[in-house]
Amino acid sequence: MKLTVDIENTVTRLPSGKILLDPFTPENKLVLVCTKTDRGEESSFWFNHKTHATEGAKDKLQAQLDKATVIICHNAQHELIWLWDCGFKYDGAVFDTMLVEYLFQRAQKQPLSLQAIAERYCLDIRRWT
Repeated sequence: MKLTVDIENTVTRLPSGKILLDPFTPENKLVLVCTKTDRGEESSFWFNHKTHATEGAKDKLQAQLDKATVIICHNAQHELIWLWDCGFKYDGAVFDTMLVEYLFQRAQKQPLSLQAIAERYCLDIRRWT
């Protein structure tokens, strides 16, 4: 099963203006993991921090990861670090849309944000409310 994964987390802003996004900053918390299978089944797993989740969220998300033959992410290093640090297991194939877009650009410096890529390819942009 192909599984698209998107993680939302809190961030820490330093007085210098630098933004820390990683799970190794104690103040940062996992908030939401959204998934979509290759069959179109969508799931949202809410967390109030790294270890506590809405009822059954951790087990349900891990079950999806166990079934996945490949996960698709934008900036996979971010998604995987958060998953692993929060105790999830995944060691299968990974497809990183940001890395692929970087390679497609062939030294043409264009923005690599998910929104910028979607706009470049005239794709619908889904807004979470």
